[in-house]
Amino acid sequence: MGLFGGGKQTNPADAGMPYLNEIPGTVTPYYNPYINLGKGAARISAPVYYQQVTNPQGYYNNIMSGYSQSPAEQYNQQQLLAQQSGTAAAGGFSGTPYDQQQQAATTNGLLAQDQQQYYNNVTGAQNQGLNAGMHYYDTGYQASNTLAQLLGANLAAQSGMAYSGAAFQDQMNAQAAQNRLGAIGFTYGLVDPYGHNHEEKAKNGTSSSGGASSWI
Repeated sequence: MGLFGGGKQTNPADAGMPYLNEIPGTVTPYYNPYINLGKGAARISAPVYYQQVTNPQGYYNNIMSGYSQSPAEQYNQQQLLAQQSGTAAAGGFSGTPYDQQQQAATTNGLLAQDQQQYYNNVTGAQNQGLNAGMHYYDTGYQASNTLAQLLGANLAAQSGMAYSGAAFQDQMNAQAAQNRLGAIGFTYGLVDPYGHNHEEKAKNGTSSSGGASSWI
């Protein structure tokens, strides 16, 4: 170290900060796929939930708009109507209003069952998709939360290191100033205000007033 506090002092913050700066760009790509997956799940499921809450009738109508009579329902209807026709013919009331009423009740009952089964099938498949979407959403939230905590901790570390680096720099500046003042005092002790070299006079045993060995 030189007379005035020379000599390079390494700031610890300068050595550590580059590594902290690399953390966000290094870890974020590993979390982004899960975060984006959660965002996509939310975009898909949110409109469904919104319609279910605000317009349940419209939600039901949208589902039932794709309904068509199933082959199983057609078969069952044909079988039951044939049985009813045979019963009506045997009882002598075939074609009567009562017979027509019974056939209509049978047809409507089978149709309602078939429609209900269609609705259950569609909403069951939809719920499976929504449940999977919620899993993706939860995964995305967890990834986002973990990344936020990691980046927050990294930012706090950067802040702490920057503070420590500033404190270190202030300490070095204060030390350098102290060294300069000490050097000035040392130089002033060797040379009095009149320009006499005290060290040289001490060697010669003389004073500034001539002949005396004392400096005073």
